[in-house]
Amino acid sequence: MATAKLLIVDDNTMVRQMIAGFARELGLSVIEAASVDAARAPLAGGDVDVLLCDDDLGAGLSGGEFIASKSVQMPATVVLMSGNPKPNGLPKGIRYLCKPFTIRQLEVELLP
Repeated sequence: MATAKLLIVDDNTMVRQMIAGFARELGLSVIEAASVDAARAPLAGGDVDVLLCDDDLGAGLSGGEFIASKSVQMPATVVLMSGNPKPNGLPKGIRYLCKPFTIRQLEVELLP
């Protein structure tokens, strides 16, 4: 079975790297992006299985806006994460992960 490829989009380097480490422990292949712009190329390539995107990405689009914009093809599994309560109007089928979270909670959201 091929290793699932996870794209993590978070502008906080430390958080992104910590999540990447956890994801690798779960057996996922990881691509990291610090912005929506950096996430576009891997998504356009169509080889991302899971997208984990922070909602607060600093300047520009929020993660939720990016996901809802459908400006690129989203993978089958999309998870929005935030330190805020689950937003109203989250697009149907989008999973939500509230920070801080445990590696077990990450596993439940990312793996089938």
